[in-house]
Amino acid sequence: MVRTTMVKEDLYRWRVDLQEEIIDRAGRELQRDIDFEIITDLLCNGKNAWTKVVLQPMTIETSDAVDLWLLKNCKGKYNTRGLVWVFENAKDAMWFKLRWLGSD
Repeated sequence: MVRTTMVKEDLYRWRVDLQEEIIDRAGRELQRDIDFEIITDLLCNGKNAWTKVVLQPMTIETSDAVDLWLLKNCKGKYNTRGLVWVFENAKDAMWFKLRWLGSD
């Protein structure tokens, strides 16, 4: 009986720890999303505005191709979170749009 109670307590503690970990991870992801959105808004407004580009959902293969394309073709700074991209150089953003928006 004592062993069964210990197992149940351990299982309950494990479940609580797992739930807390899931909530913490979700909270950190939400914070990163909010931070990126704020930084993007700041970068894309003002005198030296960056250019924002939002892509459509894609496969992992296409995502890898985007990464390679950026390494090869992008001249200025850029940042991304999910499907949102911001480019310091307007020409980089233009070429990026031409290549990746609406492509299959």
